[in-house]
Amino acid sequence: TSQYLYVVTDADNDIFEYIGENNNVYQSPIINIQPYDCDLKAVSLKCNNTMQWNQVVNFEYKIKNIGSSTTTSTLYYNAIYLSQDAVLDNEDILLKSFEGKKLAGGDSQSGEIQLTIPYGYSGNANILLVSDVYSRNPDVDIENNICVKEVTIESVPVPDLAISDVTLITEYPAAGQPIRIAYTV
Repeated sequence: TSQYLYVVTDADNDIFEYIGENNNVYQSPIINIQPYDCDLKAVSLKCNNTMQWNQVVNFEYKIKNIGSSTTTSTLYYNAIYLSQDAVLDNEDILLKSFEGKKLAGGDSQSGEIQLTIPYGYSGNANILLVSDVYSRNPDVDIENNICVKEVTIESVPVPDLAISDVTLITEYPAAGQPIRIAYTV
């Protein structure tokens, strides 16, 4: 698009210039501004289709700048979430965030991350790979910033700790003084 740059001095007309008021505005020649075309896309996320609570899982990811312009932010983050649906929202569990690389148009960032599946949710779920999760770059299409991988999470038996056989060992307990007890878990 074509734009002009204006420079204005004494914009509020605070300084009396008598007949010199007519030269307080400068208009540049036409400036052609090229549209910025940075488009980070979460291309792929690979992992096991089935996983269990507390299991360490290897995730392979790929994020690509499918635009023609280089990312502008020197520090931005990508992230991996556990979600009950395919939409990123406040109900999702952040598994890991990691730094994004400065990417020229056409360049990509790939890698592997090991994550532990948290306790609590079992059944069908989604793992979301989100590029530029805090929107630090002027991305022309944020709709392609999420890649979804459907998985099944299996619960595993978890301990059920119970205390029994509590016995006071201190013969004469006194207020404010330590006591000794014995117990069985």
